[in-house]
Amino acid sequence: MSKLRVLLLATTTPMVDLLAWFRKLGLPAVLVEVASLTYRLLFVLLDSFLTLHQAQAARLGDAPMGKGARRRQIQNYSTLVGSLMTRSWSRAERLSEGLEARGIDGDLVTLVHQPPFSKKWVFGTLGLIAGIWLVAICFTLI
Repeated sequence: MSKLRVLLLATTTPMVDLLAWFRKLGLPAVLVEVASLTYRLLFVLLDSFLTLHQAQAARLGDAPMGKGARRRQIQNYSTLVGSLMTRSWSRAERLSEGLEARGIDGDLVTLVHQPPFSKKWVFGTLGLIAGIWLVAICFTLI
């Protein structure tokens, strides 16, 4: 059940809000900063992987051809992963140098969007939950 709760939290809450919440809870700033950078760099890593894979596919690097195709695919993917790690390392170094050049030595501050409170939304949500609950009860009684 706790896995479902974490999944629900991860899919419905923006990372910026989670990081702000972690700061309010008093988690160490270093831990929150590592989580923030990891989250940001995951997308850079994914973009780099997709670009490298697309380039490799354009050169027919992943096309199975006859005898030894599986071995060739494994070699091509290992080359791709090696290039990805090298590219990721250089991007991380450039990010670090850029932050140092800007004089940033502490937290990367993010702005948290605070939507206005809406009574309509709260009552609508409660009504929807009550409706789902009633339908579930009706189906269990039938």
